[in-house]
Amino acid sequence: MTHFIRLLAVPVAAAALAVAAPVSAQEFKINGVIYVKTEDGRMVPKDSVTPPAAPASGVRTAAPSSEAARPKAAPAAPGARPSYQQSDSLEYQGKRYALVIGNTSYDPPLEQLVNPKKDSRDMCEALRRMRFEVTCLENLKTRRDMVERVDAFADKLRRGSRDGAVGLFYFAGHGVQLSGANYLLPTNAQVKRDRDLDYETMSLKYVMDAFGEAGNPFNIVILDACRNNPLQGMRRSSAERLSGAEPSKLSGGSFIAFATAEGNLSYDGPLNGNGLFTKHILLNIEKPGLRLEDVFKRVTQGVQDETATMDRGPQIPWISASYRGEFCFNGCADASASSDFIAKLKIEREAEVERLQLEKDLIRKQLELEKLESSKRGESANRELDRVQKEKRALDEEKKRLEASIAALRESQKAAPARPALNKQEQEQADQLRREMEQLKRERTDAEQKARVELTRLQAEKSRMEGERQQMEAEMKAQQERLKNVKEETRAEETKKKVFVPPSF
Repeated sequence: MTHFIRLLAVPVAAAALAVAAPVSAQEFKINGVIYVKTEDGRMVPKDSVTPPAAPASGVRTAAPSSEAARPKAAPAAPGARPSYQQSDSLEYQGKRYALVIGNTSYDPPLEQLVNPKKDSRDMCEALRRMRFEVTCLENLKTRRDMVERVDAFADKLRRGSRDGAVGLFYFAGHGVQLSGANYLLPTNAQVKRDRDLDYETMSLKYVMDAFGEAGNPFNIVILDACRNNPLQGMRRSSAERLSGAEPSKLSGGSFIAFATAEGNLSYDGPLNGNGLFTKHILLNIEKPGLRLEDVFKRVTQGVQDETATMDRGPQIPWISASYRGEFCFNGCADASASSDFIAKLKIEREAEVERLQLEKDLIRKQLELEKLESSKRGESANRELDRVQKEKRALDEEKKRLEASIAALRESQKAAPARPALNKQEQEQADQLRREMEQLKRERTDAEQKARVELTRLQAEKSRMEGERQQMEAEMKAQQERLKNVKEETRAEETKKKVFVPPSF
């Protein structure tokens, strides 16, 4: 009985990792499926592993080196600046440069803004932590001030283009869209009519053209601009929310993020806090392993959820992008890491199902054993008792084999990489798997509790039957003593009644 209670106390954590006995040092069998542990620590079905093709007879093959596999670039013309080539599957890893502008103190009739100063300062600190060389500017007064700063930034990108420099331009302040063109407003801008925009403000097209001339492989533009319409007094009524990127001559990839969709306004943040769009950027930009598009998916979801019940309706950030390769602010995770993580959770769930079934079988066999031990009726019951004991011993051996596999699996997972960052869909899938595993653990706990109740009842029944047996044996012994006494008394009486009769002559 104590042995069975110890079996029921096997930790649930071990059960979640239990798998069948390994077929080989790198193979594990789960529910009839053989999984192979690859060199990078992933668990994949054995059937999906394609063996390397055998080389032709007498021919030696060698894996090409990274240098040999890299395509050769065409020779550059005399005096031409070398261009940086980015592979589709590589991360943009060149030196990082950022230009951050926060315009707050606007001259009338433009409205003063509350959040851009804090937005720009917080963005500068975050970008520095992520290895950007940052230029932070506030309250640029005129178009020339803004244009000169952008030109100096583009020159820096041009000098770093041969090494794959990555540029980031962030602007927080007033902005406007007119006839499909976007404009960023300096603090002293005096815009009374449409044509004033070309002379008083800096267009987004100017920024994108400067990046195109720099020739670096990748640039990011983040615009948290125009939280209201600053040009309501213009003669024409076609002024719209800053949104949409007009065409420009870009030589590399680009990613442009707007605070809200075309024609919509964005919400202010608290007095001493960040604007809503920048707030969610800062919440996600430093999370390790997230790609650029994953960061802004989370930003979009966060902004939309926070504004869903506000008066003007939800604010939905807008993205315009064209690039290849990958960019991660805080290091890219392996593309297969999240899918491997989900696969491991599935394997653990299947192992938990198998382990739970084994525990149920052990409980059932133990109950049968207790019932047979308590009854002990005849030779047929003894044969059944022997059969159940053999099955229980086989299950005990299987349990030991599973525990040995658990220990081997734990050793193999000691050097496993850190848990990867998951996107929303993958996180939901992982949470679902965890919930299923928790349900299995609850079922196992319920089964254990029922088994304990049943065992307690059987033990009480066994004790009662043992007491009755002892009582019956005592009564039988007493009856035998009484019978013995009666026989002795009878013999004594018969002896007394006997009369001696002498023989006759």
